[in-house]
Amino acid sequence: MKRRAVLSAGVGACAAVAVSGGRAWAGETPALRAEDVAAARRMFTHGRYDQPQQRMPALLTAAHGSAMTGSTAAGREGQLLVLASQLAVKQGRIDAAATHADTAVATLGDRAGPRCW
Repeated sequence: MKRRAVLSAGVGACAAVAVSGGRAWAGETPALRAEDVAAARRMFTHGRYDQPQQRMPALLTAAHGSAMTGSTAAGREGQLLVLASQLAVKQGRIDAAATHADTAVATLGDRAGPRCW
């Protein structure tokens, strides 16, 4: 049930994510940008599931590293985890979908503001 709540409300809960620029130092994982999440969301929305699936490992790595820098980055990670959960459902990977949804809830915590569910 928690996964369903995240899938339906996750994007709305993270809608206030601000765009921040910045370049990574050599050897660091590049920060996850709002544009990266938006591009993956567009591909998913248009039914091109293979493209976000191919990019998801790198995006999740960038998201995890970025989430340590503050609530904006954690919001982006939450959005990406919601998308990863939705993508896993489309591919029939229900256990992975539940894991991504649970992680999204834990990542967003109180940072997402009042719960919509």
